[in-house]
Amino acid sequence: MSKIIKIYLFFTISLNIGIVQAQWLVEKCPTENDLNAISLVDSHTGWIVGDKGTILYKSGNDWKEYQKLTGKDLNSVFMINSKDGWAVGDEGTIIRYNANYWELVTSPTKHNLLSVSFRDSENGICVGDLGTILIFKDGIWNLVENEVRGNLYSVYYERNGAWIGGGLECVNVPLIKMGINDNNLTYVSNPYPSVNSICLSNENNGWAVGSPNTVLHFDGANWEKENISYDFPSLISVSFSLENSGISVGYAGTILVYNNGTWIKEYSLTNQNLKGSAISGNTYYAVGQGGTIITKKPTETDNYTYLSEKEPEQIRVFPNPCSDILNIIFPKIIANEDILVSIVDKSGQIIKQKQYNSLGGNLSYPMVISELKNGLYFLKAVADSKTSTVKFVVKH
Repeated sequence: MSKIIKIYLFFTISLNIGIVQAQWLVEKCPTENDLNAISLVDSHTGWIVGDKGTILYKSGNDWKEYQKLTGKDLNSVFMINSKDGWAVGDEGTIIRYNANYWELVTSPTKHNLLSVSFRDSENGICVGDLGTILIFKDGIWNLVENEVRGNLYSVYYERNGAWIGGGLECVNVPLIKMGINDNNLTYVSNPYPSVNSICLSNENNGWAVGSPNTVLHFDGANWEKENISYDFPSLISVSFSLENSGISVGYAGTILVYNNGTWIKEYSLTNQNLKGSAISGNTYYAVGQGGTIITKKPTETDNYTYLSEKEPEQIRVFPNPCSDILNIIFPKIIANEDILVSIVDKSGQIIKQKQYNSLGGNLSYPMVISELKNGLYFLKAVADSKTSTVKFVVKH
C-alpha cells in the first residue's frame, strides 16, 4: 500500500480532522534496574544512570550497558560535552567521564548525593541528603558548610549562580539561590511542599516541579505556581532545550510536554514511575522504573501534521487513545463564541457535557475522562457558527 493511500485512510477514519499525532515509543533496555537520570549530548550520544551502579550509553540506535564501577545507586548524571561528564549517587559516590572512560572520584561526604550540575568544565555543584552541598572548583570537590534543613533533591547551575530545591516530611524547604562567588544561600520567600527538579532555559526563564499538582515558573525575578487546570501526580524531572520546548515526568508514567505556552498531559504507554527526562533537538526521552526507556520525536507542530497550511476548522483531541486526560484543541474560528462540548457513547447517549465561554487566545483545554469505561466515544462541540465532531478511544 502506498504512503499516499495510507495517509488517506487515516484521515478518513479520523473524520477528516487532518492530524497525525506523534507517539511515545518504548526502546529496548539491557537492564531491569530502575533508571534514575539521563543526559544527552545530541540525539545519538547520551548516558543513563540507575540503581545498583547501572550506567548505559547510546550506541547508534541502541542502549548498551557500561561496566559497573560501584554497586551504589546512581541518582544523577550531567554531560558537559561528549568527552566530559559527571554522575553522583548514594553514600557520596562521585564518578567522572574523562575522555573515553568513567572513573571513581574522591568524595568529601558519605551522604547520598541526588543531583549534579555544571556551569562549565571547571565549575560544578552537587546536592543531597541532609542539606549536603558540594562545590567543584580547581579540580576538587569541597563540602559547603550550611544550616539547611531537609534533603536537597535538585540543583541547576547557571551563569549567575545555582538554584537548589528539596523537601522533607513535615518540613517545607524553599527554593534556594546560591551565589556564584561567595556560596551564600538566599532563600526564596515562599516555601513550597517539595521541589524535585529545576531547569532554566535562560537566566530569565525557568521551571521547577515536585509535589502533586506543583509546577513553578521563574520569570527572572520571582517563582510562581503555574495555574494548570487538571490534576497530576508528583513530578520528578523537568528538562528544557529551548524557552518553549520542555518536558516533565513523574509518578505513574506521567508526562507533561510544554509547547507554545501550555503544559499538555500526554499518553506515555507506561504506568512505571518516570524519574529522568532529557531533550536533544526534537527528540524527547524519559527513563524510569524497571529499565523503562521511552522516546518521542514530535512533528514540527509538536503533536500534529496537517494536510495543508490552512488553519484547521475542526476540533482536535489528543492523546488518542487516552486514559485520564483528553486535551481538546478548539479552532480559532469559534474562539470568541460560547461552545458546548458533549461526550457521546456509541449508542448516542450523552455521557458528559461542559460549557466553554469565549475562549479568547487560549485554544487548548483538558477534560478529565478517567471515569469513562474503555471503548469508542464521540466528542461533539457546538458553537453559534459551527458544529464539529471527532472520535476518540478510552483505554485504561
